[in-house]
Amino acid sequence: MVPAGRFTFIQCRELRFERRAPGPAQRSVQWRRFHFPATPPLADKIPGERPPRSPSKRGMGGRVWGNKASYCYNIMGTSCMQEVNFRMYLFTGRGVDLPQEKNPSLQEEIRAVHPGPLVEVPLYTLGKTQLELQVRVGETVQKYAPLAVSPSRNHAIVAPCTGTLLGVKTRVHPLLGKAPCAQIAPDPQEKHARIRSQWERDLDFEGLVRIAKAAGIVDECDGMPLYRKLRALRTNGEHLLVGSALDDDPYITSGMASLLWRGADVAKGLELLDLCAPRAIRLIAVYDPGSCRALNALPKRIRDTEVIRVRGKYPVWPALQTKWRGQKIQRFGVQALCALSRAVYRGEAMTDVLLTVAGNAVKRPCNLIAPVGTPIRRLLEECGTREYYWLCAGNSMTGVSIEDPDTPVTAGMRGIVALNRRPWMKSYSCIGCGRCIRVCPQKLMPCYIAQLCERGEWEEAGRYGAGDCIGCGACSAGCPSGIELSAIVGRAVPGRSYHEEWGKS
Repeated sequence: MVPAGRFTFIQCRELRFERRAPGPAQRSVQWRRFHFPATPPLADKIPGERPPRSPSKRGMGGRVWGNKASYCYNIMGTSCMQEVNFRMYLFTGRGVDLPQEKNPSLQEEIRAVHPGPLVEVPLYTLGKTQLELQVRVGETVQKYAPLAVSPSRNHAIVAPCTGTLLGVKTRVHPLLGKAPCAQIAPDPQEKHARIRSQWERDLDFEGLVRIAKAAGIVDECDGMPLYRKLRALRTNGEHLLVGSALDDDPYITSGMASLLWRGADVAKGLELLDLCAPRAIRLIAVYDPGSCRALNALPKRIRDTEVIRVRGKYPVWPALQTKWRGQKIQRFGVQALCALSRAVYRGEAMTDVLLTVAGNAVKRPCNLIAPVGTPIRRLLEECGTREYYWLCAGNSMTGVSIEDPDTPVTAGMRGIVALNRRPWMKSYSCIGCGRCIRVCPQKLMPCYIAQLCERGEWEEAGRYGAGDCIGCGACSAGCPSGIELSAIVGRAVPGRSYHEEWGKS
């Protein structure tokens, strides 16, 4: 978001911003240098003043430059709106600045949550394939045992706890749609079986894929089964493998907590990917807003893997892709890598999920470990909540609105956000400011694409790059009119659903 003030363009490739501070007529002048070609005259020249000699000052997200005298143009007085938008893009960059509320949840210890008297495990798979139940109603199922498998045996749902199968109930899940759920009554004295009896010394690529299938690992970055990403990695041969703990959302810290708590397991899981791409470079990327004191304990290297700290506007992953342009990059969530390591070395399936429960309606924000199928109401009771207006699964930018607090937790879910007010203001008509264009990491025109979608011109919206939308929600967050542009643009992409219609549940 661009702060209020006056922008002036300098002929010597600099931009001056004059910001009026609150109080009696105080003004601060800040200077910034950019790399762009000389600009044609936008308005009449006016004499420029020598900037202050303070190159060590910092402000507005970058280094302040001084010791330059030149003439300046008043770009706010030009009639060329495209030129103004281009200069603003150079000044502010892509993305949107979000307030970070991560310290409360990172300072608390990670706690395990008992699922309660009933667990509902969603029996879902990609596509329309129906899963075959492996346990009869009334029988006892052990933890890590197959609960349901697909006819091709490529996808399996494992039991998150030991208990008695009470039946199968169809539920409308906000993330999965209409899906059957197996209802299990947990046994207090649970016993669990291993997905593998012993360690395979000569583990190869096919063995790794087989273990990822049996463990039911789902990547939290994109919701894809891990074994599919492993096959794609072997086929494409990426150059750079990134373990992603990029929690650039204001509240979510589950990736950071997983890296701090089980960093060795994450590094081991990343090392196992050498069976798919032996020549690839391995990195772990963690989002560091600069205000999280808990990240000071994070080392620069975990085992033989380098840990890089990323700071910037939301979303940060497209900026990293731009920085590493020309490299074949594949991103894996740190929870999926940790689950892969524990499946290979310990024979444990991915039955528990590390979630962040936060928001201004949560009394004690923290990270919780909950079995798959645990009701969200149970997590809210563990942290304590006030009266909330909006409940979301995922994160506050691209989350899914939840109407029923008894909705079960699924694999790959990163957090629960509870707010006591509507996230966005009342929606107004588009004012044509172009801010959504400046913050879009894909360099699209969300306002124009949204207008085409509202008129039903889906093919025309596709020509303007609607299919390149990544659904980050930056355009919706930056819109001063409160228009949910990301949700509107997402309707133009076949086979993709967006749920950023916040506050309307």
